[in-house]
Amino acid sequence: RLADNLLASKHADQARKIYREALAKAPADHQRERALFQLTQEGGPGGIEAILSSLGDPGERVRKLALARLAASAGPEVLTALRKAYDDAKPEARPALLRAIAEKDRAAAAPLLADAAGSTQPDLKITALDIEGKLEDADLEPVYLKSAESGSPQIKPVAMKGYLAVAKKRLASGDKAHALSMYGRAIELATSDDERAEALRGVMAAGDPKAIGIVAGLLKDPILGTEAARGFVAFAAQIGAAGDKDSAESHLKSIVTGDFPRDVRGQAADELRKLGRDPQKLILSQGYVVKWWLVGPMDNSNQKGLETKYFPEDVIDRRSEQRIEARIGGECNR
Repeated sequence: RLADNLLASKHADQARKIYREALAKAPADHQRERALFQLTQEGGPGGIEAILSSLGDPGERVRKLALARLAASAGPEVLTALRKAYDDAKPEARPALLRAIAEKDRAAAAPLLADAAGSTQPDLKITALDIEGKLEDADLEPVYLKSAESGSPQIKPVAMKGYLAVAKKRLASGDKAHALSMYGRAIELATSDDERAEALRGVMAAGDPKAIGIVAGLLKDPILGTEAARGFVAFAAQIGAAGDKDSAESHLKSIVTGDFPRDVRGQAADELRKLGRDPQKLILSQGYVVKWWLVGPMDNSNQKGLETKYFPEDVIDRRSEQRIEARIGGECNR
């Protein structure tokens, strides 16, 4: 706030000094983001240096702002500054700079990408392969896994992307057991809903009912719960078809009586019926009425509706059509 006030009162040099200090040392992402925003206002001196230093910031919102500012920067001096920064950068800062160079000028980045793809530095290698669309190398599975487990916040999503690409490749080649193991691990490590959704779809595509435990762990997920429930029902049906009807019944009943969309509960009930099991047995044993016949609405002229016999009320006849006098809005047939 002090820097903002100094800037507003035309003390720009003092304000920038504070912003640079905040960009380097402020503990909160939004504080560093604000400092970067002010330092990179159009025409501000030192803006490109602030952008470059922020490409490897631990805060995602700071990195996004830096990339947006970099994309808006024009002129050959920008690419020159990027290349110099890349040459001088520490290993952990190079992946973000490599991506920035490739986005600015793919041709200029080509030799850097070729070198990076053969690097022994995992973050740099993974970044280069991602830029070139070559993440499906199965030999890199342990590298992807390690980076997804313990890599920097910037590299974890890219490592997971590569890990899922390898899992998909293994599944397509028929190595379903290996792929299933990878998808299960991906669900544990994923940092976004999209990653977990892709891993869940992979588990379902593998088609092994033994994976029902993996799917069960997502049934209460606020985003993936419904999709997981559909997969859970499908696996339970396979278990029943294979002969273990008691286990299948237990699984399916947990869906029928659970907090799931009506169509999913209906699917589970249908599968129970296919197994010869009554989906309503439990609630019937608890005294609930599950089947109803309704009639109405009835006219209530002169407040005499309850006293009027509209149908023969001493017998139940659900086959014959009964007709009552017309009400406002038309005739009622029941």
